[in-house]
Amino acid sequence: MSNHNYDPVVGIRKAFRFAVCCWAVPLVAGLSTFLLWIVTNWDALEMVGLYVILAGTAMFVAGYIVLMLRLVETARTANIPHRRIWLSTAIVSILMFSNFPVAWRILHAVEGMEDRYKVTVKNETTQQLEQVRLFGVGNDEDLGTIQTDDSAKRFVNPHTFGALQFSAQSGATKYSTTVTNNPQPGQQDGVTITVQANGTVSTTGCMR
Repeated sequence: MSNHNYDPVVGIRKAFRFAVCCWAVPLVAGLSTFLLWIVTNWDALEMVGLYVILAGTAMFVAGYIVLMLRLVETARTANIPHRRIWLSTAIVSILMFSNFPVAWRILHAVEGMEDRYKVTVKNETTQQLEQVRLFGVGNDEDLGTIQTDDSAKRFVNPHTFGALQFSAQSGATKYSTTVTNNPQPGQQDGVTITVQANGTVSTTGCMR
C-alpha cells in the first residue's frame, strides 16, 4: 500500500480476474465430475465431488475477501470510475454466489439418480407391443409402442412400498408381470423385461 506507483484500478482488475477464477474453476470441476459420474457410475467420483465442493467453498471465501478488500481500497480513491467498478463487482459477486445453487442441484440430482432403477423392455415377438406401462411404487410410466426386435428404457424412482408392475398388449394378447417387490433405493442397477417370441415374459436384473 505504501508503493506510490500502485494503481488501485489495476488492483481491482486483478481482483476481478482472481474472483472469476475462483468461480469458474470449481464450476468446471464440479460439472465435469458430475458428467463423468453419470457416464461411468464410478462410486469414487462421489467423494471427488465432495472434495470439489469443499475446495470450491474455500476458493469462494478467498476470492470474495480479495474482491472486497480491493473494492474498499478503490472506494477511498478519487478520480476512478466508481460506478463501473461497483457494477463489475456486483456481476462477479452474482457469478460467485451462483455456484452454491448449482452445487445444490447437482447433489439433489445425484441423490435422485442413486435411488432409481433402469428398466429396459425388449420385444422379441413378431408383433409390436402397445400400451406398454410400468406402474407402482409411486410411478406410472407410459412407454408407448415398442416395435418387433426393439426395446425401450425408462428410469424409475421408488417412492412408496409395493410392487413395480409391467403391462402391455399385442392385439388381443395381454402381457403382465411383477418386476420386483418392495424395491429398495440403490438395490438394483438394472432390470430387463423381455416379452419372448413364445408369449412368455421374463425378468432379469443385476443386484448389488
